[in-house]
Amino acid sequence: MMIEKKVAKGEPGQIRYEKRDHIAYFIFDGSNDLNACTTEMYADFYENLVDFRDDADSWVGVLTGAGDRAFNVGGDLKEMLYVSESASPETASKHFWYPRTDKPYRTSQIAEEIFTLELFKPIIGAVNGLCLGGGLVYLLALTDIRIAAEDAQLGFSEVKRGLGGGGGFSGIAQQVPLTTAMWLCLTGETIDATEALRLGIINEVVPRDRVHDRAQELAEMLCENSPTILKLEKELLLRSRDMPRRDLLRFSWAMHFATRYAQDATEGLAAFREKRTPSYRGW
Repeated sequence: MMIEKKVAKGEPGQIRYEKRDHIAYFIFDGSNDLNACTTEMYADFYENLVDFRDDADSWVGVLTGAGDRAFNVGGDLKEMLYVSESASPETASKHFWYPRTDKPYRTSQIAEEIFTLELFKPIIGAVNGLCLGGGLVYLLALTDIRIAAEDAQLGFSEVKRGLGGGGGFSGIAQQVPLTTAMWLCLTGETIDATEALRLGIINEVVPRDRVHDRAQELAEMLCENSPTILKLEKELLLRSRDMPRRDLLRFSWAMHFATRYAQDATEGLAAFREKRTPSYRGW
């Protein structure tokens, strides 16, 4: 199955946000076949992520691209060129200081808002085609399980455009050996899906026409589990990268104790005893 594009060439792009059966879908649908994103699209993306975080009925997310050419290739270079050429000391200062209620001056500002958002619900990435620059940044920074098409290409192309910072935003050096992260960020070269699988950047390679179906299957599989425990496990795994071991053990025990007496734990154990499928509700 392919997710068809709804945005025609030349029309304003959008990040489509759809919710069905406990699953929230974030679909890059840019104004061209490569699904490049404007600042406005990223701002909407932030609002959608907040809604997903706060919606008790949304348990799992799926992040993908419309069409069959690209997942996402990052920001719209035409918009970046306009912002760069029209910059003044006054507008440039907004890159550092601006209230959240202002329209972001450039995509890196809204990106900071997105990457500092504490979001502990699992998100599945479904990579169809090109996943370059900001597209790879968002894949690495936001998704927890990743599926890629056989013909997918991944890479940080910023360095070839006089841009940078994608490696830092994505945390690539925390996910692969430092030499691999350096190679990707400094050369701007791409890797194919098979190499990305070998490096552990993605979890599974499937035929192009199976990418979205497989992501759907995995999302449904996760939704069979307790949404409370899904959030717990993701939060513990992410915090374990920064916490001292002693603090992590104390935090893990506190989380375990809190969830042990939640409805989902009672339901899960009862379903096991009664040999039936559990009916989880979350907190």
